[in-house]
Amino acid sequence: MQRFGRLQQDVENCLRKLVAFGIARRAPGTPAQYEAARPGDSAAARLLDGFLAEQAVVNHEGRSPAVQRFREMIGSDEEMLIVFEWIRTAAKSDISALMLGPTGSGKEVVAKMIHELSRRGSGRFQAVNCTALPDTLLESELFGYEKCAFTGAHEQKPGRIELANNGTLFLDEIGDLSMVAQ
Repeated sequence: MQRFGRLQQDVENCLRKLVAFGIARRAPGTPAQYEAARPGDSAAARLLDGFLAEQAVVNHEGRSPAVQRFREMIGSDEEMLIVFEWIRTAAKSDISALMLGPTGSGKEVVAKMIHELSRRGSGRFQAVNCTALPDTLLESELFGYEKCAFTGAHEQKPGRIELANNGTLFLDEIGDLSMVAQ
C-alpha cells in the first residue's frame, strides 16, 4: 500500500507544481479542485486535464474496498509491494490468474482483492475449496443440477460457475484434485 500512497502523493505534488508555474489554479468549489489558469492555452489545459484525470483515478481507487483491504495487509517490504502491484495489474485484465502457494498463504485474500479491483468487482465472488469435496460431488457443485437429476435432487440448484457469472470463481487447491477430477 506504500506504493499506492506514493502515487497519490506524486499526483498531488505535480498539481501543486502546475499551480506554482501558473498553469493551474486552485478551484475549491469544483469537483477536481483545480482549473486551468489560462483557459486559452490549450497545451497547458491538456497537461492539467491529464493530471486531473490521473488524480480522479487515484482518488477513486483509494476509496475502493480492495484498497482499504490493501491497507489492512501486513507487509511493506519489497516482495509485498511487488505482490500488491501484481494484484493491481491482474485486476486490470480480463484473464484467468493462477496463484501458487501453500495452504494458508493468502491465495483467497489475493483473489478477492483482484476481484474487487477488477471490472467484475460488482459481481459475485465464489470460492470453492476443491479438496473439501469428493470427486463425485465436485461436478454437481461446479455445474449444478436439475430437479430429479438424481435421488434427493428435489429442486434445481445452480452451480458455482453459473453463480459467478459476471463475477469471479476462485478454485482453491485445484492442483490437489485427482487427475480424473481435474
